[in-house]
Amino acid sequence: MTIAELQQKYKTNPTPALTDNSVFVPFKLLETQVIRPYTPIEDPNLGYTGKFELIVKHYVGGPCHTHLQLEGWRLFGHEGTILKYQYVANRDRHIGLIAGGTGLGDDKDDTKFTLLFANVTEQDIFSIHLHYLLDNPPANWTGRTGRVTKEVIQETLPKPGEGKVFVCGPLPMVASLSGLKNKDFTQGELSGALAELGYVKEEVFKF
Repeated sequence: MTIAELQQKYKTNPTPALTDNSVFVPFKLLETQVIRPYTPIEDPNLGYTGKFELIVKHYVGGPCHTHLQLEGWRLFGHEGTILKYQYVANRDRHIGLIAGGTGLGDDKDDTKFTLLFANVTEQDIFSIHLHYLLDNPPANWTGRTGRVTKEVIQETLPKPGEGKVFVCGPLPMVASLSGLKNKDFTQGELSGALAELGYVKEEVFKF
């Protein structure tokens, strides 16, 4: 739907900036306001197209997804953009990433992905080590099992003082590893497993 169509239909002026960062999108159903951050998916090669396009992932009972399926919901503005973290090359010696949740996969999608990555020299190769953990592994699984524990963090991620750790996942997981962000989306205090291992607030970033 174009911005002009949104303006006509919802009597509002949704004009989000098209960047690689998130925008806050408020939805209103009757008197209930729900705000969620989403990333615009317009192709930057096309330039400004006048469209407001987002992908809203389906979660059972998810407020925004539920509102979008019902009659009577109204889009009444936007806030943002929101720069979550400014990456600077070589600022951190080692970056650790902890992620969990539904992931990129779909249990009904059997598509196989293979990456063929060509570089000029060995020094150009992007260095990343990937570790999978499964709650419910098959009988022939040889990888790690269970949840992200302090022991797993110690074995795989940069030690305190040696880099930065990013955490992204379901709220209970984030709470147990680093503590939740504040209600105003600021980082909040560090707690949980990472704090117990000796990391300080400046070494952890919560998505």
